[in-house]
Amino acid sequence: MGNAAKIVLVGAASLIVGVYGISLKTVQSTDLQTALSHTTLVQNERAEDAAVRTALERVTRAPLLGKSSTTGTYSALGGGTFSFTYTTHTTWGTATLTMNQSGDTKIIDVTMAKQSTTNPGFRHLVRGQWQVTKYHVRSLY
Repeated sequence: MGNAAKIVLVGAASLIVGVYGISLKTVQSTDLQTALSHTTLVQNERAEDAAVRTALERVTRAPLLGKSSTTGTYSALGGGTFSFTYTTHTTWGTATLTMNQSGDTKIIDVTMAKQSTTNPGFRHLVRGQWQVTKYHVRSLY
């Protein structure tokens, strides 16, 4: 094998290793961006849950305080603020939350009901005999 062939062989091998290295770096960058997006999503969900739990706590106390509706503004988990308006009756309540966090505004519509038996758990929002039956998050851009 001549010198020219050896140079071409070494150059080709270097090119293959270089392309492989660049591809690995691209994949790692994409994985990092995916993990960051997922982390942001989970943090936002926890902040929304905390806001809904605060509203639920206010709704459960309302009949004890003789109130059927009110509004409030609080600091949100992870920064920002949220405000809510709620209406409560003897066995059900509704709340509308407006959450401002990191420049994003979300509207959260919550429906709660007084239950004879509740199903507490990580994704079940319960306070006393009151349980969130559903909530919907809309993002305003």
